[in-house]
Amino acid sequence: MAEMKAVARSLLDLPVEAKKKNVVEGSGYLEPNEAYPLYESLGLRDMGSAQGVDVFCSQLNASPHQREIMKTYREAVHELAMDIADKLTRSMGLDSGQFEQDEQIQLHPRNCWFYWCTTTYAYGIPGHSSR
Repeated sequence: MAEMKAVARSLLDLPVEAKKKNVVEGSGYLEPNEAYPLYESLGLRDMGSAQGVDVFCSQLNASPHQREIMKTYREAVHELAMDIADKLTRSMGLDSGQFEQDEQIQLHPRNCWFYWCTTTYAYGIPGHSSR
């Protein structure tokens, strides 16, 4: 987790021109403004896929080391989400592994934001999506 925080911080420390290359449908780079002077974010579309991480890293010209840390973090978060989903499934009396078997259920976050507000780092998933 400490390595992932360091990667997020280093990406947010990039020049504004570099961060503006982070373009994602419905989000992407948000710079501090008058209403939110301490809020800055980068958008990562589909943290659940290696391809989504590759696109994000390409937009920001991330180093191979940064890419590897993000992919390792992505895999760990995905494994944790699958474990939680499996436990929830079993607690409801459904077959174990239901989330892995059912193609209609997608456990991948639609968007993920890395944001820095004063000294706080957070991994966020939006509460609502119109899709």
